[in-house]
Amino acid sequence: MKLNLDIISDNLPESYQLERFGRENRSLSLKRPLLYEVGYEFENDRLYVARADTLPKTPPKRGLSVVCVDIRPPQEWMSNGCNILLITSAQSLFTVFNEIIKIYDKFDEWENSLRNELESDVDFDIKNILKIGIRMLGNPMSVINGTMLVILQSDIVVDGENVIDIVVDDEPTSPSVETSEMIKNACQLERSLTVPFISSLSIDGTRSYCNNLYTFGHFSGCISLSERHRPFRDSDFSLANYFFDYFQKAFVKYLQRMRAFELPGIVAFKNLLNNVPLGVREQKILTLDEGEHWISFELRQKKSKKYFPINYMCTALSALMSGSVYSVIKDDTILGLIKLSRVETAQNSETLNFFQEFLSKMEYIAGLSDEFTNIRRINTYLQQANYAVENGERICVQTSEENQLYHFSNYALEYMMSQSTGKFSAEYLYPKGFRKLIKYDMNRSTDYVETLDTYLKNEMRPTKTADELFLHRSSLSKRLKKISKLLDADLDDPDVRLYLRICLYLFRKDK
Repeated sequence: MKLNLDIISDNLPESYQLERFGRENRSLSLKRPLLYEVGYEFENDRLYVARADTLPKTPPKRGLSVVCVDIRPPQEWMSNGCNILLITSAQSLFTVFNEIIKIYDKFDEWENSLRNELESDVDFDIKNILKIGIRMLGNPMSVINGTMLVILQSDIVVDGENVIDIVVDDEPTSPSVETSEMIKNACQLERSLTVPFISSLSIDGTRSYCNNLYTFGHFSGCISLSERHRPFRDSDFSLANYFFDYFQKAFVKYLQRMRAFELPGIVAFKNLLNNVPLGVREQKILTLDEGEHWISFELRQKKSKKYFPINYMCTALSALMSGSVYSVIKDDTILGLIKLSRVETAQNSETLNFFQEFLSKMEYIAGLSDEFTNIRRINTYLQQANYAVENGERICVQTSEENQLYHFSNYALEYMMSQSTGKFSAEYLYPKGFRKLIKYDMNRSTDYVETLDTYLKNEMRPTKTADELFLHRSSLSKRLKKISKLLDADLDDPDVRLYLRICLYLFRKDK
């Protein structure tokens, strides 16, 4: 593994007295060291350990990295863009060289541990990857998914300065309301960053060094290293960057492996749909905390679009939104549950925002039910989701609309009207006067039906109706008298008005 002078400095014995000269270079670019001897041809990506009096007066290349022992190198080396680590304590050249070799051995072993864990097939466990990183970096890490749920969190058990154990919990948890709000606000600003960064979010004065996770071409969470056990050192940032690269690959593998087995929440949801009795653990998973609520959904692929296969889509949803979304495939359709926290609603939800963004990338739409808490009523709410997505699908085809989420609440009235006619077609439910009005419009090319509709919508307020129809008040008055004569109905009766409003709704829909 290649290192840099920050790592060398931070890992040499504390008894060494160190001085740094030259520009900082935090990239991991230095191969294992060589003991410099007169006449060597220098390489820019090699670390050299030397006595200063053996170096040529002028460096042959800019950017060389050298560990000097006892005395400073020639001034030209320090002013010509070279990176110098000077050890001024009384140490022999060979002792220093051997200490640096030990440092390289230590990080080679760390790299091998990461690689072996990542390449493991049978025993792969992302928690082990996290533990390997934590043990080297000396601070705990946590991982949130795209919906701000903590899906991996760690703690370090220490004895004085020594780390004796690392505990990693993979049970998804929600932060407190206050913390969740702070994370959400910070994430809105920082989720677009594709390089590691010190977060603007500081909890209890603790800084975090973060790296956003992008899988399937989509923001899927963030891993953060927090300086809770000890303050950050200069070398922590370059080492964390190196570890984050491994973790990105491990996270993709972690999500992909979810296809091979079903998470407990998925099993619980599937059993619920199939009327299989739920075990104690499954009941606990589907039990809401105070203030939480469910929304059910049904997905459809957008027509004439390149969408992802439903098996992949179902797995990706459950993986990326673990703890917030449970999705299954039933009768070749993706059905699911979304858990909203006590501070989220269907109109204001970080979870649904992430859900919508993901559907947009994958070329899917979703019908969403009303919010509910009684999980035993799931089939009713899935029917709502089905009705909503069918309307959404129709709208997409007719208008090329680009919405992803279609809420049943927007179609509830339409559903009620569609059920109100029973076995009769709508025209057989119209009163005699309303049929006369329709026939009058057809024969005379008038628009009395539209006038009645506008008048009733405006709660029989003549001025507002006249303005909306671009009519003079006197013209509207004459028209209303004619409409009233044809209808032969008392519009002052609220039941009559309701009856006519329903007829007008059915007439518009039929037309």
